[in-house]
Amino acid sequence: MKRIVEKFEPSVKSLLQTDTSELVGFTAGENFSSFDEYLISDNPGNARFDSSTGTGSTHVIFDESNNHKVVAYFTLAGGVIPYDDGNMEDTAISNYPYVTAVELKMFAVSKEYQDCFMKNDDTGIPIAAWCLQYILAYLDYLSHNVIGFQVVYLHSVPTAEMFYRQNGFQDVTDKVSMLFSVDEDLKVMYKDINSNLLSTIG
Repeated sequence: MKRIVEKFEPSVKSLLQTDTSELVGFTAGENFSSFDEYLISDNPGNARFDSSTGTGSTHVIFDESNNHKVVAYFTLAGGVIPYDDGNMEDTAISNYPYVTAVELKMFAVSKEYQDCFMKNDDTGIPIAAWCLQYILAYLDYLSHNVIGFQVVYLHSVPTAEMFYRQNGFQDVTDKVSMLFSVDEDLKVMYKDINSNLLSTIG
């Protein structure tokens, strides 16, 4: 059920600077338990493990106007996206051309905030969309000021595909997705940071 909030005061912390007690109560919903486990679990391969080993860097978004509740979290990982330019038959994938990229490896919004809108004049902005736009602005800053990369990509669950399209993401072409898609149920989507590189492929 849609809910408008009069006050929303976000703050962002690195997971490695976040105490486990601050994450208590987070859930992305009953059909998304893997997102909960990644953030909260102590098992190897979880968010804290990935952050400490450089496999992925996780940040947590809190709402200070609501008792420091977790609103969402996101995990970023660096890499490249190889693609077939039509001249790569019988060639090792290591020889393929590529674009530099950051993967939005995980992005989950608390169930409490999934249908929550922040008041902005006469319109309500979805808090989930605000979180994604924050991530994209952060990536834009990083690409211009810290480390260069050209594209952000992700693997979307089916129920989130429309949300990502509404926020500027596109489906990659077959020449790209066939090389690095890891799950047939997940849609590979991308957004250019500094150019239209992937839109010209295929």
